[in-house]
Amino acid sequence: MMGGEFCGNAARSLAAYMVYSSYPGLNKIEDKYLVELEVSGAKEMVSCEVLPTQKSNEFCSKINMPLPVSTDEFKFDYENGSLNIVKVELPGITHFIIACDGIKDKQDFFTKFKSELNLDELDAFGLMFYEAHKNFLEPLVYVRETESLFWERSCVSGTTALAYALSYDKKENLSIEVNEPGGKLLVEASWCDGKIKSIKLDGKVTIVAEGTLHI
Repeated sequence: MMGGEFCGNAARSLAAYMVYSSYPGLNKIEDKYLVELEVSGAKEMVSCEVLPTQKSNEFCSKINMPLPVSTDEFKFDYENGSLNIVKVELPGITHFIIACDGIKDKQDFFTKFKSELNLDELDAFGLMFYEAHKNFLEPLVYVRETESLFWERSCVSGTTALAYALSYDKKENLSIEVNEPGGKLLVEASWCDGKIKSIKLDGKVTIVAEGTLHI
């Protein structure tokens, strides 16, 4: 990625495009393609499963996500209350899961949160505003290298952080469909022997355009 951060959606999309373009050497098992990728921000190879659909330009692309490096939970005072925040550090990016009920101005919250926690030392981080009653996640991602702040339509690493937090809290397997501005992601967390063994995310990828960029 542009700032060297990890992006799960970029990995899923590349895997789908490789199948779409009949990239040589892909491993096929039954009706699925297994794609191994080297991705910025991830220390190990990232595995994807790509399933073609009846539409030639549409695929179901599942990614086996890198597990968090560390997690933490803390309180953050905002306006007249105290918010419970879950910090999930993933390879290449750190996410903060925030129950956003009662936060009227999320941009203002970001400014205060970044300033008070001195987050400039992080290469990339996301504020994952989560509404549990709607199972709705709204991702806001900041990348230091490019000084960019962007409301993502969908965030795989942020959804991974959310799934990790929910599964760890309940101490059980998790399988939920998370609603995001750009659509839905199915996330599965496997809990075994007192810890999370794996997190996988699945969703549709559509090839909408092709072209040549002259630089």
